[in-house]
Amino acid sequence: MTGTRRRQDWRWVSGRAQHIYGGTAGLFRIDEGTGDIAEWKRSKKRWDVVGSPGYQFAVGERVYGVSPN
Repeated sequence: MTGTRRRQDWRWVSGRAQHIYGGTAGLFRIDEGTGDIAEWKRSKKRWDVVGSPGYQFAVGERVYGVSPN
């Protein structure tokens, strides 16, 4: 969901996520089905896949991922 502080402004933007990460680099989610990491593109109002599955991710000024192998 995305929105403002006022409850009536919240709206559904996608399906389920396994994890959500946020930092100065942006807002990211792990797709529950594929494990892909996607970035929220506010201007397009959609999630764009930016990487393949990883063991773990961290988001700050950049996005860091640990290989699943």
